[in-house]
Amino acid sequence: MAANFKKIRIAAFDSSQAPFPLPDDFPRPLAPLIIAADIAEGLAKRGHEVYFYGPRGSRGQTFKAVEIDFEPLYQNKILELPDVRGTEKEKIASLFDQYVILNIFQEHQRKPFDIIHIHPVDRVLAFAPLFPEVPVVSTLHDPIFKWRAEVLKMMAAPNIHLISISNAQRTPAPDLNYAATIYNGIRTDLFKFNENPEDLDFSFFTFIDQNAFSRNSIDRIDDKIVPRC
Repeated sequence: MAANFKKIRIAAFDSSQAPFPLPDDFPRPLAPLIIAADIAEGLAKRGHEVYFYGPRGSRGQTFKAVEIDFEPLYQNKILELPDVRGTEKEKIASLFDQYVILNIFQEHQRKPFDIIHIHPVDRVLAFAPLFPEVPVVSTLHDPIFKWRAEVLKMMAAPNIHLISISNAQRTPAPDLNYAATIYNGIRTDLFKFNENPEDLDFSFFTFIDQNAFSRNSIDRIDDKIVPRC
């Protein structure tokens, strides 16, 4: 380790939907959580003091997992209540995420963090300006739609630093407070390069432009129905 290395105290959070590692019975991919946990693990391996927050059942090996005392939303009975409909589910998810973020800033008041990394940027915008002394970093996992660009401009603060996952992602809002572009990596220990793939399910990647997110359409690929996000 370099002599001038500075060990810093980092808080991180992605989702109240599921604990980490992602359980086998979780019903859908949750790529941002996997990426967020990988980042936390990498920072911890470099010697930083990393606290990764999540719902009950969260575990960490190299980083410190901080369990907030509620069931992950995918198992939480609050979503089974009779008055919970589609729009209420998103409101509940937002409120649970904000509750975790509240816990992070309360801990920051007791023992300050050097950096707070909140992956769902929408959830932290109202908190960060109240704590201007700490840099708050958010990785933009979703496209910057026009409505999000307007909100990010309206709620910008000097201590909110955005990480884009491609330079093209910045196009709708090029003047936001970007700290860097960091492309999502791939776990080469899990996905080995194969020059002669035989399994068509893993022999290609499908790229979808951001306009696909606004269409209810499907593509037929190799006689299989693949739903668009």
